[in-house]
Amino acid sequence: MRSAIVTVVVALVVIYIGAQALTVYRAKGELRQTVKRYLDFVDDNNSAEVKRDLVRDAQKLGVTLSPDNIHITYGDTDVQSAAQQLVGRKLGAQYHNKRVVITVRYTAHVVMLPVALEVSEFKITQVSAPVIPPSREVQELLDTP
Repeated sequence: MRSAIVTVVVALVVIYIGAQALTVYRAKGELRQTVKRYLDFVDDNNSAEVKRDLVRDAQKLGVTLSPDNIHITYGDTDVQSAAQQLVGRKLGAQYHNKRVVITVRYTAHVVMLPVALEVSEFKITQVSAPVIPPSREVQELLDTP
């Protein structure tokens, strides 16, 4: 009888730990999707705004974040997409791209034990593209009434 009670208690503890770990894993996945969504909103001037919105959305997921633990990098990069490289070679065009990185560090608790977690996502965004004047033939077609 005693071993049956111990077995049941151990099974309940394992199930409880597993459920908490699953909750932390699910929250991390949802937080990663939220961070990916915010990559599109970062520019030179709104990092504080993005941090504030990210903290608010993380609270909805049950994750407690501090703006000090959110690091946003927005800077120039020479990385180009395959399409940009192809067009650049054919037309001699230069593209201006930025690399956006959002890194979030937070602490989750599993059975009252703190677990340090990190979510980091990046994206290359095109800031400007060259404007190539139309060819003479195209210009003539555009000028005709």
